[in-house]
Amino acid sequence: MQNLDHFQQWLTRTETTIASEDIPSDLVEAEKLLRDHALIKQEIDTYAPDYAQMKEYGQKVVEGQEGVQYMFLREVGTAANSPSLHPTS
Repeated sequence: MQNLDHFQQWLTRTETTIASEDIPSDLVEAEKLLRDHALIKQEIDTYAPDYAQMKEYGQKVVEGQEGVQYMFLREVGTAANSPSLHPTS
């Protein structure tokens, strides 16, 4: 559960960072933004195994369960596997 808390905190911080609508005003700022994005991408890649593990655990939790809340969780898990959420480049 500690890993989940840490992951959620990281995810919230990362979502806030990438949701920024900052537009660079010059080349230097644009290059800095590209570097920042590259670092965030590396960090996301580092957390990919944790995400996969938590998703697998979540699937086991809802497996065979009845009820609306479990149906919703299964649908969310299915949507997370959507190819549109996992670009190849």
